[in-house]
Amino acid sequence: MTHRGALALAALLVVSVGLTTSRASAYCRMVTGSGRQPSDYSTCAPLATDHDHYLFWSHRCSEISISSAQPPHSLTTEQVQQVFRDAIATWSAVDCGGIDPSPHFMIDVLTDLNACTRSGHNGRGNNVNSIMFVADEREWTQTRGWSPVAFAVTLAWHLQETGEIVDVDMEINEGRGTWTICDAGGCDDGGTICPLSGCGRDGGPVDLQNVITHELGHYLGMGHTTAEHVDATMYASAQFGELTMRDLATDDVAGLCDAYRDGLPDTCDPTPTGGLALDCQSHDCGCGVPGSGPRQEQGPWVGLGAIGIVLLARVRRRRGA
Repeated sequence: MTHRGALALAALLVVSVGLTTSRASAYCRMVTGSGRQPSDYSTCAPLATDHDHYLFWSHRCSEISISSAQPPHSLTTEQVQQVFRDAIATWSAVDCGGIDPSPHFMIDVLTDLNACTRSGHNGRGNNVNSIMFVADEREWTQTRGWSPVAFAVTLAWHLQETGEIVDVDMEINEGRGTWTICDAGGCDDGGTICPLSGCGRDGGPVDLQNVITHELGHYLGMGHTTAEHVDATMYASAQFGELTMRDLATDDVAGLCDAYRDGLPDTCDPTPTGGLALDCQSHDCGCGVPGSGPRQEQGPWVGLGAIGIVLLARVRRRRGA
């Protein structure tokens, strides 16, 4: 990593998270650097060096937009927008209680669509936090290089020197199953109603709100929880037809409150870094090829990086669901 405008993409797009400050909690936070969480999720990934930082937003307001170039196919744009609003409301309602400030994030789902086809961040111009859907399996695995078992990938673009998040893009794998918005009582799997913990049938129904609530945790800087907290929204795997990630567990709330325990400004501007750009066909859009240029922040050049997080689909029954 060079100091002048370096852009790094996490080589292993499975998980890259950081140790928590409390050993009593199992929640994890994403970190800069090269730390990796063990494949068995027995612990969080370490802050590998003294120069690593936890990822965080410096303000509570942001906005996201669905791509018209990579739109949803099994659901309407309006349905997807409402799912995001519902999932955002879940995280925004977190009350840290006592003397701890509550972050109360305000994330606006734009009705205006963007033209992004790939994730990226533009350090020299306008950006947009984009949501993209990929229906073709070969495009997902070969062109984009994501895991074939991933429901979704969230990329958090951040300043390497501080961990501040400046841009987030989500890519949804529509080829993974039958994407739907399930009734609160369970997903319909061909005439059979799944339990809330899921059906476990590969290629079965996938509840969009279940996945998006998890991915929004990454949007806010949270990593995958450790293995013993299988009931947490930020647990690393999910069943087909599962709904339990729609509601936050105690561990999820504790993680968010710890991450933003110093509070956030009461007022803020949701405009993305460099201004909002929905027309991603121009070189000024934040959805171009990564590495388009460095960002200048208060004079010195700073490195910009991206950490990729995937939600894995495992045929595994989650306890307490």
